[in-house]
Amino acid sequence: MGIPDWPVSGARERELLDEVLSSDRWGGYHPMVARFEREFAAFQHCRYGLAAMNGTVTLEMALEATRPRDARVRRYRARYVQYRSGTRA
Repeated sequence: MGIPDWPVSGARERELLDEVLSSDRWGGYHPMVARFEREFAAFQHCRYGLAAMNGTVTLEMALEATRPRDARVRRYRARYVQYRSGTRA
């Protein structure tokens, strides 16, 4: 089975990475973040794109944004909040 190496990168990716690393702006405040959000949204044919730190943060954002009405999702959200706050036994 021929599984390709990942991640696939080249000179352009190194150039973009160097641009960010040599900048004095870190976190979500670098102009590259807004550019990535716009371009990724366009690639996905979406109106908006939103970058996040990791999968946990994206899950928290999704749960917060939906304010779910479905009882199963509310129960999951309650358990997740307990887990994150360290109150779950």
